[in-house]
This record gives sequence, C-alpha cells and structure tokens, in this order.
Amino acid sequence: MTVDELYVRFCDEFKESSILTRDSGDSEWTKSIYNYFYKLGKENSFVVYCRPNIIKAGEYEYLVDLCWSKGSEYIDYKGLELTLESEWLKGKDEILLDFCKLVDIKSAMKVMVICIKDEEINYILESMSNAIKNSSIEQKQSEEYLIIIFRALPTMSNPEQYVIEGYKIDNRGIRNKLKTADFIF
Repeated sequence: MTVDELYVRFCDEFKESSILTRDSGDSEWTKSIYNYFYKLGKENSFVVYCRPNIIKAGEYEYLVDLCWSKGSEYIDYKGLELTLESEWLKGKDEILLDFCKLVDIKSAMKVMVICIKDEEINYILESMSNAIKNSSIEQKQSEEYLIIIFRALPTMSNPEQYVIEGYKIDNRGIRNKLKTADFIF
C-alpha cells in the first residue's frame, strides 16, 4: 500500500468506521483514529502496537502512538511499515514535537493526523518540511509522510462538519497536496 492509497482509503472509510458525532470530544476522535489504523493494520496482516488500553486491554505502545510491524517482536522482525502520531486540538509545539518522532523513526509510511486552526496550517506544514530537510538522520528514499488535517467548519468550537486535507511529503521535505474530502455528521 502506498501513502496515496492509504489516504484514499482513509477518506473513503474513516467516517463509516467511526461513531463520531459533532459532540464527540478529543478522546473519542483519538480513539476512532487509532481504531481505524489498528483494524487496517490487522486486515493487512501486520503486528499492530498501540497506546495501552485504547483499543483493547493488553495492547502496548512501541515508540509512537501506533505502528505496524512486518514481523512479531524480535523473532522474525523485519521493521516498521507504518508509524502514526495523532494530536487533536493541541498546540503547534505539541504537534511538531510528535512529528519529530516520525522523522527520527525508520518506517516506509509515516502518518500524522491533526486537527488545527486554519491559520496554523501553513506554519505547521512548512515546519514539518523543514524538520525533514534539516534532520541529521538520513531519510531513506522509500520513506514518505502522510499528513491528514481535519479542518473544523464553521468553527473549532462548534464544528458542524470537517474538511479532511491530505499532504504527502517525501524524504527531501517536498510537499504535495492530495485531494480534499468532507466529513459531515
């Protein structure tokens, strides 16, 4: 699966897989995002690590909020296919600190799901590109970043719907906008 395919699937399937309402809080959004990526990883035969007790009791986190491993533990471990960080309605510093985890970790697909104010989008995207460009850790050519941004409409405090914007950033920090999708309750 490519970053582009992953984003299309997310836009097509996320709303149907969640039970979110306009009254859902940060924790419900976070759990729905984790649950979507957890199930998708399992469907594709990955070992999935996730924040403890978010999806089910006994799960444990490995380095990031959620990741897909190509092998189980150390016996037949082949690396990470996907790493994910999610920050819902957090400040830009918290978002960028979590994004730097993705820059530091080796995986083919690196996903950041965020909900932020419209006026912060360009700053955050530019900062993410710069973090990749300026990293002293060499980025493999096969590594790609998928940034999924939820924009609340009409306002963050009273959302009636969300617009989902996707951005793909390559290993050199070059950013491309993907299609936009609606998330209407």
